[in-house]
Amino acid sequence: RWEFCVKETDGTFGYGLGALYIKNVFGEKDRQQANELIRNIRQTFDENLDHLPWIDEPSRIEAKKKSKKITEKVGYPDFINNRTKL
Repeated sequence: RWEFCVKETDGTFGYGLGALYIKNVFGEKDRQQANELIRNIRQTFDENLDHLPWIDEPSRIEAKKKSKKITEKVGYPDFINNRTKL
């Protein structure tokens, strides 16, 4: 029964509940820290690609292109802090 209630509540108030969560638990500072961590990981990955002897240049270029296409989705969408859009 509790699973049904949670699912129904989330389905009805999903982003509203999310807004309350980020206000109290996971705020903008946390989101920025997580995004910084992701940027650091991506930068290290790209730097390591330059030093791998077993990967050829065309593959290295493609790997870097793919790395740049990855989008971060950390925490919540930007509109969730906008009460009008929410």
